Amino acid sequence: MYIYKDRNKGNVIRRYYKYQENDFIQPILGENGILGGDFFAVAANGEYDSSTVCWKAFDNNSSTKWAAPSHTFPDNEAYIIMYNPLPIKVMSFDIQNSFTSGEVVTKLSILASNDNKQWLDISEPITIQDTTALNWNKIKLQNDNYYKYYKINLLEDVQATTPSFTNIKINGLVKNAIISDKNDFDFFRDKFVQNSGWANIQREKKYFKYRQEEFVQPELTENGMLGGSTFAVFASSEYSGSYQAYMAFDTSTSSEWAARGIPSDLNYIIYNPDPLYITEIEVTNRTDEENITSYRIEGAGRDKNWVALSDVVTNDKTSAYDKWKIVVGTPDYYNYYKISILTAVGNVGITNLKITGKTRNPIETSETDYDYSVDVPTVKLINKIGYRKG
Repeated sequence: MYIYKDRNKGNVIRRYYKYQENDFIQPILGENGILGGDFFAVAANGEYDSSTVCWKAFDNNSSTKWAAPSHTFPDNEAYIIMYNPLPIKVMSFDIQNSFTSGEVVTKLSILASNDNKQWLDISEPITIQDTTALNWNKIKLQNDNYYKYYKINLLEDVQATTPSFTNIKINGLVKNAIISDKNDFDFFRDKFVQNSGWANIQREKKYFKYRQEEFVQPELTENGMLGGSTFAVFASSEYSGSYQAYMAFDTSTSSEWAARGIPSDLNYIIYNPDPLYITEIEVTNRTDEENITSYRIEGAGRDKNWVALSDVVTNDKTSAYDKWKIVVGTPDYYNYYKISILTAVGNVGITNLKITGKTRNPIETSETDYDYSVDVPTVKLINKIGYRKG
């Protein structure tokens, strides 16, 4: 909240602010900035020569690239760091392979930090599926937090020489402050504001109860972002751009999500911004040779503390277009549900997923009949050292 007083008119004007999530618009670099400065900037722990400096992977030009010095993996590190003065919640990276086939990276991991000192692993090692020169790969993250720094750490390349990227694009959200009202704000600038006086922050209790409603499953024509404001899904592996995770929710039997074989830790995650109570998930197979034969289910809130909802479950419905049900023994409402796929007939392919479940929406109620209460901030201008009360 921001409060100031017009000295001529003696009026007190109160301004309240809240955070709004907006898509991150990545700058196109024509030169580099400085890590920790006022603008987007990048850095690498090495560059092959002056024509392959790290910012060339952010110039939106497919004829330039960042290339690391000659490396022998895993003995030497190679990485590139991205910095933004406003923290970003990165949901995925689009990475364009080098235009030189012998320099295509095949394995990497993602780390994040807010001080460029303490780094947190936010991904397992990720294998690049498409290693064709100049082709794009989408690196998806299960990330609910905002960070100023992200590091792409290279773990392997094809020929252990000079790994490189032609282009890197960040997909994520930033928080911007917008003017709000006193019943709906996230922060105030300071308890004292020049030319106004001192602010006294008080709290008012409001009471809410849950109203249960049937979940209406959206039909996806594109994917959202885990942790965002809309329904979204995530697959730890996708066979190609033609078999993406969201295609299991587009209601068409001519499209599918598919993964090649059973990569380690193969999972499919369903996310909803409002917690869901899912009772079952109906699965429609695609072909005779792409079917799940064993799996287990987990659930989690926004904190990503996963809770086991099943032991290992087997499935014998493996014919093309067979419909079978995953029974979810959920004890609670969760924002995330994870299907961990353990075994399959050949590859994995799902043409449709259909959720049966409920949402709970809070409605304001009375102190005598409520499920939970919240303290709503209110603000008053008070006397202090010569300032009169507004």
